[in-house]
Amino acid sequence: MNRTLFLIVGCLVTISCLAACQQAASPDDDGAIVGDPTVGEDLFHNGMDDMPACSVCHATVEGEYPATSFTAGPNLAQLTNRIDQNIFEDYVSESILDPAAVVVEGFANNMYSGYGDILSEQQLQDIIAYLKTL
Repeated sequence: MNRTLFLIVGCLVTISCLAACQQAASPDDDGAIVGDPTVGEDLFHNGMDDMPACSVCHATVEGEYPATSFTAGPNLAQLTNRIDQNIFEDYVSESILDPAAVVVEGFANNMYSGYGDILSEQQLQDIIAYLKTL
């Protein structure tokens, strides 16, 4: 029984890692990469390799605190309602890749600055797609 459960869990973990870490770019009809919100949610909440999870500093539910139990970064619930949709993807992308470019009032410039060295374009688009679901 334990061996079967171990094998099932191992397979699920392997499938999840392959989907999140080795996903091929998904272009749309215009050639732009289309993000997968499910993969983005996993990256947001679990990070990968040496990349810290976004949820360490950012909550995604209104009125809740992030995993660290204090607010190190702005709550991202309903983010699409606070940012002009014409610039949403560019704003979020810049905030992730160059966090010092725009710092939300009331917060320090202490966001992890290595996301651009770790995230592929597909993974960045996956996170952005997830943030659009909040």
